[in-house]
Amino acid sequence: MKTPKILRRLVGDARGAATVELALVLPFISAVLIGIVAVFPALFTQHAMRGAVAAGGEYVMAGATNATNIQNITLNAWSGRPNDGTVAVTQYCTCAGVQGACSTLCSGAPPQRFTTIQASMLYHGLNGDSQISAQELVRTR
Repeated sequence: MKTPKILRRLVGDARGAATVELALVLPFISAVLIGIVAVFPALFTQHAMRGAVAAGGEYVMAGATNATNIQNITLNAWSGRPNDGTVAVTQYCTCAGVQGACSTLCSGAPPQRFTTIQASMLYHGLNGDSQISAQELVRTR
């Protein structure tokens, strides 16, 4: 059986192949781009928040003990902080694993002082609202 002449011409014709390939690949490329657009701002926001919390932790390691000053340093270091972005600083001391007063000695040694810095915010993204937070725990003497 002979192949019809028109069929032989179509099989050898490559015009329009790029259009077909683009139509096959375009949905996957679109999905990746939409994913990047949806996720990147949240990652950037969380990175800025973690940097601010780390700055507060470095301030504590430099010898700061005033919770209000630690909170202010962290808030000022948080670039692009939204209006609902909050920072909480909690401090406590332990003697042999038991929470106690920071002013009393633990068997002749100073108590271990812990400072927790926690930042949080409500992120309004393309896929809805989500809570983003970052925390740093610093142990000092």
